[in-house]
Amino acid sequence: MSNHPNDQTYPMAMAYPAEAYAQSSDTACSTLLRMALLGGVIGGSAAAAANLQRSRDGELRAGQALVATARTAAIAAAATATAGAVAGAVAEQGLLRLALMFAVGTGVVYGLDQWGRVPLENGDV
Repeated sequence: MSNHPNDQTYPMAMAYPAEAYAQSSDTACSTLLRMALLGGVIGGSAAAAANLQRSRDGELRAGQALVATARTAAIAAAATATAGAVAGAVAEQGLLRLALMFAVGTGVVYGLDQWGRVPLENGDV
């Protein structure tokens, strides 16, 4: 046995591939959750400002403004997380990643917005 400071004594902790995968997927999940939270906060803040003005102008009641703001925040969170996941899987950095995030985010917001519309009796949306 040597007295070298870099020598390790047994028992040594072994890293198994499953543990390394679990750690990397936990990091990816937490990154997506942080992205979703950030997207929800930014989207919700923008919606709150717009809905506050609409409420002051008499277009929305306070409860309607709150529901519309929460809906927009949830859609923004979903769009941000989805766009981040797709862009992260395809490109590491650069304009391609930014373009993918923009395109996927736009598609998710548009799709969720269209899906959530309720037709009125006269056929208007």
